[in-house]
This record gives sequence, C-alpha cells and structure tokens, in this order.
Amino acid sequence: MTRVRLLILAAVLGACGSTAAAADSGWHFAPGDPHVYLYSVQDQTSFESAGDKLTYSSAFSWKLVLARHDVPSVSGRIALGVSILRITASLDGPASHHAIDTDAPSSEARHDPLFGHLFDLNGAGFVLQLDPLTGMVSAVSGGEQVAARIAKSEPSAFSEDEASPLEAAARAAYSSQALSAIYSQLLALPVGGSQDVPLTPPLQGALVRTWNGGQYALALPQGTTSLPITLGNGPLAVTGTLSEVAGSGNVAPHRGVPGTADGHLAFTLTLTALTQPVVEHQVLTWTMHEIQP
Repeated sequence: MTRVRLLILAAVLGACGSTAAAADSGWHFAPGDPHVYLYSVQDQTSFESAGDKLTYSSAFSWKLVLARHDVPSVSGRIALGVSILRITASLDGPASHHAIDTDAPSSEARHDPLFGHLFDLNGAGFVLQLDPLTGMVSAVSGGEQVAARIAKSEPSAFSEDEASPLEAAARAAYSSQALSAIYSQLLALPVGGSQDVPLTPPLQGALVRTWNGGQYALALPQGTTSLPITLGNGPLAVTGTLSEVAGSGNVAPHRGVPGTADGHLAFTLTLTALTQPVVEHQVLTWTMHEIQP
C-alpha cells in the first residue's frame, strides 16, 4: 500500500458516500448553524501476485464541520464551508503497522511515510459552491493551499530546486475538479432511478447509483465489465482495470441537513507494473453521522 493507493481509495470513496436528503426538499443549511460530523471508513484489502497473498486492514476517520457562509447565493448556489477538525488513520498487515491521530501529533507520526501528509490536511478549510436543490458542487476553493502544504513538507531529497515528489499528485487530488466530484457525491440527492457517478483520477469513467427511496446500489454501467486506470506516464506507467464492483448504502436526513449514512462497497483492481500483474481485492464499509460539537 502506497500513497498513490490512497489517491485511488479517495477516488472510490467519492463514489461511495452519500448523505442525501429527500429529493423534493433539498438542503436547508442556515447561516450561523454549523453541523459537526464523524465520517469513518474501514478497508480490508488483499493483494495477490506471483502466487503470494498479503492482507491489510486500515481505518480512517474525519471529524468535520459543515457551515453555510452568510453571503448571497449566486445562480442558485450557496457557499458551504467544510472544516477538517481531526483525522485518524491506521493500517495493519504483515510486518507493517502505521497509525496517526492529528489530535496527538508527534515527530514520528508527522514523518510517517504513509500517513504523515494527512497532518497537512488537518485544519484545512474548503468552500463549496453547492446547488441546494440537487446537491451538485460546481467548484471548491481551498485545495490549492493543502497541496502547497503537502509539497512543502515533503521536499525533494535530491535538490532544493526540484519539485516535491508529491506535488503533482497533491495538486491533482486537491484540485477544484477532484474535490467537486467527491463532495457532489457526498451531498448527492436521490433522483429516483439511476444516475451516473463520475470517478476521479487516476480512475476513469463512472459507476451507476440506483436509488430506491433512501437506499441505493452501486455497480458498473450495464454491459461494462471493467473501467480503466492509469498511474504515471511513459514506459513506467502502471495500467489496470477496476472490476467486480458491488455496493449498497442507506441514508437518513435530519431536518434538511445530512443525518446518518452507511454503506458497503467491494471491487477488484488488476494492475500491471512492468510485466508483473497484481490483483487487489478490496472491501470498504463506511458510516457518517452528526455528533455534538
């Protein structure tokens, strides 16, 4: 598991999450009325390559605040602030243990090779341009500051004049386009029937979410057996596919704002690095609920 794999996980999570309200009411965030949530994800992953199989378990949680800014709406869109208050992350597997809690910083945790960069996300603030009637987010600001912090904290090991090895990936992960796609799915409203769920880079294409009241199912588009993925460029690029996607979720709004949500998603990533294929089976479960400040 690498930091690149965390980007894949973030891309899939954007498709997973939804804390939708009833389709005929929309969101009713009020200025001066913040709401605090805990979003938790558990991930069970097994890797198979050259006859070997390794299994890893990881867990993530984000404590965040949603609060509408007291500014006039523009073209029907409101400004919704998102503040990250705390992040926890852990991973356990063969000869491997990583764990961080941004409420308990230490030099060792800050320099953790897998999760240390999450300290640069802690305390971040984003502003979403949200259509409260559809849940669609058209733009997100604030990601560029997070990407800059990540790049600054992970400088090149070879020269001060060289870019951080994480700069390109951080800019892509926290771009307005990528964050808009993630938050559009997190705040999606039921449409009754099916809707496309675009995936964010490095994944390509879209899943299909089919609603039945406050419940939904996630799957590949009908007639599609896999979607492509490409990591990097040139002769060292890693290519592969996303397949065997099966997921479901439940949502329960509360007084016009996100209430509770939970779900499950299983999928397979088949990657080819040089000549050696790697098959990754992944199972995600998640919950989101409002908590006391």
